Amino acid sequence: LSAFSKVQTNNLLNYMYANTFNKYYIITTSKLNDWLKFATKRNLHPLIENKNVNFKYATQIKQKPVTIKIFCNFASKINNSYQRYLINDFNQNFNIINQKTKIIFSSSKNPFI
Repeated sequence: LSAFSKVQTNNLLNYMYANTFNKYYIITTSKLNDWLKFATKRNLHPLIENKNVNFKYATQIKQKPVTIKIFCNFASKINNSYQRYLINDFNQNFNIINQKTKIIFSSSKNPFI
């Protein structure tokens, strides 16, 4: 890359436009749920208290930074390594480059208790 001889400056400008100006990612809930189902089947979370972790659904709550809220049954006990796996897989699947992605785990209260 050379600014003086103007070699490959178009490639640099295209890269900058594709990765810095597209800061707002809007991902539909159906695509998020399809990704979540595929990612959790490919690599299962370890058992917690001899029970499986059931990931119910996911939704996007913020665009900048991209914040995803995932509802599951053991929200406070999700491993950090599994959370990193989900973030990396999400970024790779949706082509998010050079942007922070945040995943929040939440569980609903049981109304029958």
